[in-house]
Amino acid sequence: MANNIGGIYTDPFHSDTSNNSSNIFQVTAPWFGGIRVCATTTNKKLLVIGSDDGHHFWTLEGKFENDDTAVAMDFTPKAPGVGMLHCLNPTGKIEFLDADGTTVSNTWSRLTATESFKLQDQPKHDAFNNVNGFYVDRAIFTPGSFAGIRLVSNRLGKFLRDEVCVVGTDNGHDFWAHESGSFDKATNILKFNYSSGKCHNGTIQFSDGTEWTKVTLGTFDMHLLPKEV
Repeated sequence: MANNIGGIYTDPFHSDTSNNSSNIFQVTAPWFGGIRVCATTTNKKLLVIGSDDGHHFWTLEGKFENDDTAVAMDFTPKAPGVGMLHCLNPTGKIEFLDADGTTVSNTWSRLTATESFKLQDQPKHDAFNNVNGFYVDRAIFTPGSFAGIRLVSNRLGKFLRDEVCVVGTDNGHDFWAHESGSFDKATNILKFNYSSGKCHNGTIQFSDGTEWTKVTLGTFDMHLLPKEV
């Protein structure tokens, strides 16, 4: 089950732009608010990168329980009053349980790509080189597939930090996660133990020639993609 959890999910509690507590920038749909991308790290930890406001991308961590059929996800860095939540992991869903351990209070649903799915290069960028965001590797990404998607986050919940995490997929189905990266704000250099790259004007250009480009949804509403189940 642990490996099956990887994918792109929609959270109904945060995907609606009318949710003013999340949509603090008054973004109009389509947006990345409510998108959550999950993957398992090499040490079998769950890593989630998502956005509530459509602009900032946070990281949360979880651990697998009950022979990997359940997850304990720590929301403390994002919502201290929520704390640790326990979830079930049926195929294509992450079901969050109430305190009674049986009632499902929220469900993240895994999305599937269709031929109409597409992403556009982000036309404008922050005045500083903000590494945080939704990227694609243009050498891999093709419309109609999740292949080549990368989410980069330098936030643990709502707190900025020096550590950088990335989740992504090369084939659109199998998702991977890298943690313990770093971003030097003075030089705009992103470093992982396997590579390093320079962040500039919405791109990360790696030393091996790979380039990631920050993207937006344009007119495509990602939340309307078909749910797996």
